[in-house]
Amino acid sequence: MIRTILVDEAVDERKCLLTQEDAHGIEVIGMADTAQEALSLITKEQPDLVFLDIQMRGFTGLELADMIHNTSPKTQIIFATAYDEYALKAFELEATDYIVKPIEDDRLALAIKHVK
Repeated sequence: MIRTILVDEAVDERKCLLTQEDAHGIEVIGMADTAQEALSLITKEQPDLVFLDIQMRGFTGLELADMIHNTSPKTQIIFATAYDEYALKAFELEATDYIVKPIEDDRLALAIKHVK
């Protein structure tokens, strides 16, 4: 199982997709509404994967991704956001994938495949 943390003010859509019957091999071990909560949780749990949005309270997802690399370097990041214009910057920060909302199940499955 891929130990995963969801970070977003609206994690419901992703949680629903990730907790479906097959769950893509994902175990959601935590959720955070703000960047500060997320950083604390990620530092403590050292997850395999984090789903980030671009816009969130505290820091942007891009700023948080940079902090994650410093505190939990093995953690992979998938951005799931409505903002397609930040994809290049996300990949410069070594994001594993970048999904534009609304999230389709087959696109999520492909992103999870990239993690594996």
